[in-house]
Amino acid sequence: MRKYLPDELENVSIRHILQYFYDTEQALILYEDEIVSSAVSRNMPTDNTFFGLSVPEVRERFISDRSELGKTTVLSLIAATEADFRVDYLSRVQARKKDKISKAFRQLFREKRQFAALDKDLLRVWRDSDRELESVTNPFVEALKYRHWLAHGRYWLNRVNKSYTPENVYLICENLLNAVRQRHIFYGGQG
Repeated sequence: MRKYLPDELENVSIRHILQYFYDTEQALILYEDEIVSSAVSRNMPTDNTFFGLSVPEVRERFISDRSELGKTTVLSLIAATEADFRVDYLSRVQARKKDKISKAFRQLFREKRQFAALDKDLLRVWRDSDRELESVTNPFVEALKYRHWLAHGRYWLNRVNKSYTPENVYLICENLLNAVRQRHIFYGGQG
């Protein structure tokens, strides 16, 4: 069988992604304070990027930057969780494991190869094999709709009625990964 996973994976844990978000958010706050302070004391920001902007305009810019940081973090958290499920899927297929989930994945692989959809295929196999996972897969599938909107450039009206933040998406992803790991052998990445 052809090998579908590289020898060394570059996926990142969701814990690391959330910590990166906090570190970067704090750096933005410190940078904003520095720019605003220089604008107030010298009547203009020292950084040319903000030259000509009033203090309220500078603050608006940083609010927008922190919002964008939150969105890209949400995208990264969901993508990292997806990577864990794809690693598990391909690992089971390549290793020809004999458990119920692995057999279902091998059948799925015969139909769709490595192009199985996360929500409609991989998570369906997990839910079908263990109905108790439904309570943690459903919130993740809902968050995927927001991820699709982000990943495809936000060119359509966002109809997701839930506010997703790095913190609540981290919990959704962590709950899903922990539930699967507690109930089954999971060959996914770092989570």
